[in-house]
Amino acid sequence: MIRLLRRRFIWGAMTAFSILLILMIGGMVVISYFILERDSDRFLSMMLDDAAGYSQPAFPAMFGYEPRERMFPAGFYDIATDASGEIVSVQSRGIVEDAEISVQTYVAEILRTAGDSGKVGAYKYRVYRDADGSARMILLDNAIALQGLYNMLRGALAVGAVCWALLFLILQPVASKVARSYRRNVEQQKRFITNASHEIKTPVAIMLANLDALELHEGESRWSANIRAQVERMSDLLRQLLMLARMDEQQLHVREERLDLAAMVRGALAAYQERMEARRLSLISDLPETLSLRGNREALGQLLVALLDNAAQYANECGRVSVSLHAGHGRARLCVENTVDQLPHCEPEALFERFYRGDVAHSQSSGGCGIGLSAAQSIAQMHRGRIQAAYLQENVVRISCELPLGNRGLPFRGLCRRSIIHGKSAERR
Repeated sequence: MIRLLRRRFIWGAMTAFSILLILMIGGMVVISYFILERDSDRFLSMMLDDAAGYSQPAFPAMFGYEPRERMFPAGFYDIATDASGEIVSVQSRGIVEDAEISVQTYVAEILRTAGDSGKVGAYKYRVYRDADGSARMILLDNAIALQGLYNMLRGALAVGAVCWALLFLILQPVASKVARSYRRNVEQQKRFITNASHEIKTPVAIMLANLDALELHEGESRWSANIRAQVERMSDLLRQLLMLARMDEQQLHVREERLDLAAMVRGALAAYQERMEARRLSLISDLPETLSLRGNREALGQLLVALLDNAAQYANECGRVSVSLHAGHGRARLCVENTVDQLPHCEPEALFERFYRGDVAHSQSSGGCGIGLSAAQSIAQMHRGRIQAAYLQENVVRISCELPLGNRGLPFRGLCRRSIIHGKSAERR
């Protein structure tokens, strides 16, 4: 557990740092590029307008250098052409390149375009065309600025890689400490739940015994019935808390055996028959004759109880509960559906959170404690399976659980029977 928590902490921190590093380096490059473009456009406009006074401010002195104000940002060409596209004059400043070789190629390329500005090679240009076809263009050499931008990017990436490696090394002891602290807190929480549940069982049992004695002498009343209902609700909560504690401590992994899941589902449905009759619920089942898999009998029995108890508690009055069990591709699929008056106001995945209640007010009308589905999820994961929730139509909630059969993955083929209990008809197939 510590190793897993440590790995998750390290990679989570490294991912966050990597995203921050990418955003920082990308922001630096983008801002520098926009500054370069802004200064270039400003210089080209002023040169074409024959405006004087352009100057690049001096940078602060650093590393022994004391730069002064520059009249021009970089080398440039001031070129005039006639109506036929021939170069009439070339004026250059700060250019060491041979104008007769490269500039003629650039000028011809610029004249073939219809735009007044753009980029060619390492130059940014601006063109002014006269009515007679002649033109004047300014080519600003940004090679040095682009090289500086590229060097800055390489330097930032190198520094970022070094920082990334240092952070990875620094996080090793920190992650171990955080993981140990988290594990210690989780273990303390588990021990508290287990100890509290065991300690509360004794007074609850004493209250039930005294209540039985009181009703034996005084007779049952509505006050004693209310006390019994609350004590039984507390007993059910304690039972579920103990089940969660046992699963957290992995005490249910002790024994696996070959089970008939179809028979277990039929037995669980029979146990809930009276409860569903009291709520006038129609119970529809679609089960195979047999379905064999490997698992823990006690844990799977608790999973079935949790799913059926959830469906019976939250199904609407005179509603419907459907239970189906099928197998294929080496997995058993159990689906429990129930109708409701209104779908929960949450995502289906939230139903499996511990102590989550679909009713915001946490009323006791449903009798739920918000533990059943969380326990079912833990049991399914313990058997290397998965459990999911989905909302069907406007008033149907489906809980589907998939469990591996434990064989070679052959699809199951067997007789199935479909029955409707408390309904109007029954059929076999």
